[in-house]
Amino acid sequence: MTNENIFKLKNVPKSMVIIGGGAIGCEMAQAFTRLGCPCRIVHMDAHLLPPADRNAGETLEAALKREGVEVCNAREIVRVEKSASGVAVVTEQGERLEGERLLVAAGRRLDVESLQLDRAGVKVGKNAIEVNKHLQTSRSHIYAAGDCNGHALFSHAAMHQGMIALMNCMMPPFMRMDFRKYVVPWTVFTEPQVSMVGKSTRELDAASVKYETVTANYSDYGAAIAEGIAEGHVRAYIGPTGRIYGAQIIGEGSGEMINEWALAIQKKCRITDIMLLQHSFPSMSFLTKRVSEMWMMNRMKSPWLRRIVRWMY
Repeated sequence: MTNENIFKLKNVPKSMVIIGGGAIGCEMAQAFTRLGCPCRIVHMDAHLLPPADRNAGETLEAALKREGVEVCNAREIVRVEKSASGVAVVTEQGERLEGERLLVAAGRRLDVESLQLDRAGVKVGKNAIEVNKHLQTSRSHIYAAGDCNGHALFSHAAMHQGMIALMNCMMPPFMRMDFRKYVVPWTVFTEPQVSMVGKSTRELDAASVKYETVTANYSDYGAAIAEGIAEGHVRAYIGPTGRIYGAQIIGEGSGEMINEWALAIQKKCRITDIMLLQHSFPSMSFLTKRVSEMWMMNRMKSPWLRRIVRWMY
């Protein structure tokens, strides 16, 4: 099965093996386990949710395991074959993972061959249709938006690109918008939800960017405790001068809360802008403001700032 036909099932399977530890694999594993179908996730990456930071994948893995989902990370799949119970996935490590059903959630390879784009003079790269910053293909009157250009494989990114392409095709060249300037937040709708936007720690470290990680935990916030949703955190990666590089939210409502961080990054706001924005209290998004306050308090520990304060007062 894939995400396209799994919802056509008439009955809940007795068991399921899932290839892929990304959003679809994790969401379906939790959902079907709760319906009484034991699930196993097997995939090649070192942790769940490969695009996210490792701690996000490990937090979600712990939650899934508590519900009975078996997670097999860093596995090389040798073959898939029929078995007495339905299907078996055999790994290089010698494991044989069996289930009544198999869900393949390991991503997709773009296939535009049937479109015969070469006949229209549209260039196709190694993995996708080539576009410029305005979403124009090599034929400037033809635009390519969404998964087909390979830039951001999310439905909301495709919708946004479609809007940009439509506006660009009606505008004079000097007014056209660069679709790459718009950040793409994303959410995995498990419990807890996992949301991210901007750069991950892996990307920042690879680029040798200097940043500070600031975390506000749900468990330290009265509203979350009162609502019984004290698992999770709001975490931001912030530069020395307050530039926001990225944010990660794990927990109830993270899909709603991540959008404020997306706007801040897109508009190049500093963390002090968030600190000076009044947030409704005790809403969950107040944790975003708490992150900004924690960053500012860390600045107060600076020796030179303390010397200035002593000199002034």
